[in-house]
Amino acid sequence: MQPDELQMLLEGARRFVARHSGPDDATTSAAGDAALWAGITELGWPMLPFAESDGGMGADLAAVAALLEVLGEGPLRAPYLEQVVLAGGLVAAAPPSTLRSELVAGVMNGHLRLAAALYEPRHRHDLMRCRTAARPCDRGYLITGDKALVLGGTSADRLVVLARTVLPGDRGQGQHGLFVVDTRGPGVTTRPVALRDGTWASDVTLQEVLVEPDAVLCAPGAADATLARALNVTLTGASAAAVGSMSRLVTMSVAYTAGRKQFGRPIAAFQVIQHQLVDMQRALEASRGLVAQAVAAGVSGDATRFSATARAAKAAIGEHALYIGKAAIQVHGAMGISEDLPVGRYVRRLVAFNLLLGDPHFHRTGQWPGVVTA
Repeated sequence: MQPDELQMLLEGARRFVARHSGPDDATTSAAGDAALWAGITELGWPMLPFAESDGGMGADLAAVAALLEVLGEGPLRAPYLEQVVLAGGLVAAAPPSTLRSELVAGVMNGHLRLAAALYEPRHRHDLMRCRTAARPCDRGYLITGDKALVLGGTSADRLVVLARTVLPGDRGQGQHGLFVVDTRGPGVTTRPVALRDGTWASDVTLQEVLVEPDAVLCAPGAADATLARALNVTLTGASAAAVGSMSRLVTMSVAYTAGRKQFGRPIAAFQVIQHQLVDMQRALEASRGLVAQAVAAGVSGDATRFSATARAAKAAIGEHALYIGKAAIQVHGAMGISEDLPVGRYVRRLVAFNLLLGDPHFHRTGQWPGVVTA
């Protein structure tokens, strides 16, 4: 994608976000907004991350991150990160197959909405402790298990399910595979879960769900590299969206302190407020630099470096996000926790981001697909 094309896309995105973000979107329905998604599809955003050989725009990670930063400024309450970047990224990184081609085409034209069912109850963010079982049978695999907080799952048509199967020679350790199941298929039960930031996820129970061979996205033993790539891109994109929200909080704080007066002058004239605003701006710029580092690692082709950089960026930006959120509330005073201003809405989004796909402690210490940690 050429720089002028990217600039036009981002300008259009800002106009779209301005029209579809506001006080009335404080919460969304579990089923999502079909009209909003139709508008997103019309603009071609689902095509952005996919290669030109797949019929997509072939944009690099920097362009995807730039779009997500704009969406974070809204914030636009549409599961673009969850359904296109994460679930679509799993499909794009999978080995070539008829299934992969079908799913990519469906995501790009907006006729198919995917969600990634990866995490499980009680295991928090550790994908290496996957207990959902894929048992081989004559017709393919039977999938049984529970998945928790499937992001974007309430409006998804199909799920990309991470499951572990034991094959001959595995010595009981099992291997990861990725399987595609219909959300309305037999044996699949979904329950919507409202999140604190006004978005929705779903819990999923799979009971002896038949997955035929043509619905296996990544065969057992071949999923870790696919998982690692998609998750690292998603971490980078989520961090960019958080930077967009942080930027809006800083901008709102500067404007509010310039207009709010005490003792006959704007509170921005007080040194303690000036220091607070400077520290917020410094945390924002540090976060923006960390996203740039993660993007550079992503295009370097070094998977280990990308994992380490994306995880470190997510952990540090999560802490910067909480600081900026708390500082924004502090400089706004009582207005910061009222519904008259959108400050609280942005802060809730940043709190959710801090826990997304692993909190800072996990990304500094926990295991990650395709990466061996000390």
